[in-house]
Amino acid sequence: MEAVKLVKEDALKNNEKILTQTKDILDIRLNEVEAISKQLSMSPKVNSLMNMKQFREGTPDYYKVWDLLNTMPKYNLTNQFINDIYLVYKNTKLVVSLNTPYASSTSFYRQIFSGSFESYGQFWSMLWEKSYQREYVVMKDNGIYSFQTIPIDAVNNLRGVIMVSISGQSIMDMLSKVDIGNQGIVFIYDNKGQIIAEIRGKDVKVTTNDIMAGRTHNGTFKSKSGRSFFIYKAISGSNDWTYVSVVPEEIVLSKVAYIKQVTGFVTLVTLLIGAVAAGYFSYRNSTPIKRLMNKVAVLLRGSTEHPFNENDDLESSITKLIQSNESLREKMSDQLPLIKMSLFRRLLNGEFADENEINALLSHVNVHLENKKLAVILLKLQRKINYLDRHELQNLDFVKLIAQDILEQSAKTECYAYEVDQTNTAFILSFDEKLSKNDCRRMIGDLARVLCDKLYRDYHTKAVVSCGDIYKGIRNIATSFDEAKQAMEYAIINEPGGLIRYDEIPKDTEKWFFPFELEMRLISLIKSGEKEGVYAVIDDIYKENMERRNLSPAMLKQLLLLMKCSAVRAFGQSAEEQTVGNYPDLADEHANVEDLFTGMKEMYLQICDKVSSYKERSNQHFCKRLMDYVTQHYMDENLTIHTVSEHFNSTKSYIYQFFKDHMGMTFTDYLEQLRIQQACRLMQETDLTIKDIAQQTGYNSDHSFRRAFKRVMGLVPTEYAKATREVQM
Repeated sequence: MEAVKLVKEDALKNNEKILTQTKDILDIRLNEVEAISKQLSMSPKVNSLMNMKQFREGTPDYYKVWDLLNTMPKYNLTNQFINDIYLVYKNTKLVVSLNTPYASSTSFYRQIFSGSFESYGQFWSMLWEKSYQREYVVMKDNGIYSFQTIPIDAVNNLRGVIMVSISGQSIMDMLSKVDIGNQGIVFIYDNKGQIIAEIRGKDVKVTTNDIMAGRTHNGTFKSKSGRSFFIYKAISGSNDWTYVSVVPEEIVLSKVAYIKQVTGFVTLVTLLIGAVAAGYFSYRNSTPIKRLMNKVAVLLRGSTEHPFNENDDLESSITKLIQSNESLREKMSDQLPLIKMSLFRRLLNGEFADENEINALLSHVNVHLENKKLAVILLKLQRKINYLDRHELQNLDFVKLIAQDILEQSAKTECYAYEVDQTNTAFILSFDEKLSKNDCRRMIGDLARVLCDKLYRDYHTKAVVSCGDIYKGIRNIATSFDEAKQAMEYAIINEPGGLIRYDEIPKDTEKWFFPFELEMRLISLIKSGEKEGVYAVIDDIYKENMERRNLSPAMLKQLLLLMKCSAVRAFGQSAEEQTVGNYPDLADEHANVEDLFTGMKEMYLQICDKVSSYKERSNQHFCKRLMDYVTQHYMDENLTIHTVSEHFNSTKSYIYQFFKDHMGMTFTDYLEQLRIQQACRLMQETDLTIKDIAQQTGYNSDHSFRRAFKRVMGLVPTEYAKATREVQM
């Protein structure tokens, strides 16, 4: 039955959705960890301790350590994903955590890592064997750690490392939502094959090695005992972690059986209600039908003590069916806000390279921002909050919801909210493209004034609203968001109230402009080979730092050094390191800063060319492997786009689009043409029957072979064979 098939697919997709959402949430959390690591690696106080000679009480360096300890934010109090952070210094063997310093790395090792390594020497060698850039290490009996070398651009002269202890329990809590039963397994592994996290059923017999080795067929796996499992994989695009769920077939089929029963019951009840309604309207005054309706009342209500009313009972039953259907619709749409928030996060941080991709994804969640003038405003609630007090946090959440409601009701245009953190909420405002920029500014000013007044008057909460500039084009939302954050930073320092616009704040002329979000956007564009996007971002960086700010040559060179490090992170340090090294020569004291900037732009564009060239070579190599595989297996009647995607550890949509882009046809059309081409060869070179040729070219029946042959060649196989023999004679 088709309906049962659909229910079975829905049951499988439920686990797929949970696994994909887990991946998206973990990507967000890991990006936060990387941002914290980078912030610490660039902190002057953290870097100053690299030059310390000895950690001893009474020395100036001793007080530097305690100053760092007292001023370093307690990230583990505001981010439940972080257990602790350790700053390890190579020269002094000093270790500083969020709460205490360790004067000796040996005592630090004994207290924290003695169960994870065979010896202290092995632990210490591991810290300095290479430069760590956004790498994760799973330590035996000690959880997951994010490693970042300091200085951030160090390759050989390693002087320190930042170790962020990540909460393994938080990851396990998210994985536990996947329904695997007593014989399933759900786990995460990285691109090196090390297991990040794993949850196993009590009676599970399968091994993670079997799953990682790819011993699956058509998305299923059969254990040695003969039990079947459904396999689903999701791969993170930011860190290459693979999320895998292995679900016993019995769990899915039991849900299908339950839904079959419910469907049968609902169908029976519906038919019964229909029969009752027909009887009521046809034989209203018939005594036998009255008795029948009384029995139906007993069935539906369980009693005849109350007066019987056929209309009321029918209406009540139909109402219950409608309510049940509405409840099901609500559950299906529960996940929509999570998807929408994930898309807004990527949009605000500039993680999209293709505008068509942005519009397609936003349209899926019913958000339409194309052909609009767009601006981002940032709302900050000025309340002193004890983040350990659950009651205060609940009150804060309530006020944020009120603020969102006020803004959405007062806005005379479309408004979309995204919660940045506990006290900051971003709003994307879209205006009709026919409105002038001044009209948009006036609407934003009125909106901010209404919001701040209502919050203070009705809820005794002060609020600050910052606003980025107004742009046309959806990719400029990230720029407006960056500007709104800069305006908010100015507001926090100078404590003005009401609305703070980016173009009205005095620009910092003593520090370069290259925020983390802009760097991530630049790296993403480089990896995509988007030369136009890279050129536009570098042009913005140039205008902001060279034209709008009065920076010293030394500060500009620091900026260029950071941009060079970003290129290294985007392109890698191995095969093409020479490309990054050629431009520009930042050590030349007499070099003109503008020439260096031009050289930096040329370097980035050259990297984009090499990325595009590499992707082209990679596509050609993959195309050859793909064609070879299809040519070797076209005889298999079970060969489908699904089996091909399984073999190459890819997705069906990617294989489908790859064939469309590189072969000019779909996978199904290509396979059919290849099989018919081979069938023609067999007709010319052998005396095989049509049935035998059909079997040898991957068709499960000569009937389907004849239809395919007629589609491709325009005539039936017997006519082609006859014409071939006449030519040969």
